Amino acid sequence: TKEIDGALIPAHVDRSSFSVLSNLGFIPPEFNGKFLEISRKITKTEFYEQFPTTNEYKIIQNSDAHDLTSILEREEANIFSAASNASIIQTFKKNI
Repeated sequence: TKEIDGALIPAHVDRSSFSVLSNLGFIPPEFNGKFLEISRKITKTEFYEQFPTTNEYKIIQNSDAHDLTSILEREEANIFSAASNASIIQTFKKNI
């Protein structure tokens, strides 16, 4: 991600398959990101209780909706400095 000035956010880290936690059992110490993404099947509180070694990361949650009826209601809002990819990436790279 450094070469393209991006931000890496491991997705669905609470899931029992295909997640970094289910495959490795931990977040690698080389990961210098500030965010993890969880699925809609767990709350942030439940996630931190189930995976206490992740409490240094901020959590984002997406519905992973495949149809309009599955979209989660907004619980939080992110404020970006502009409506652009660069602004979103910079927000996730900063410790907000």
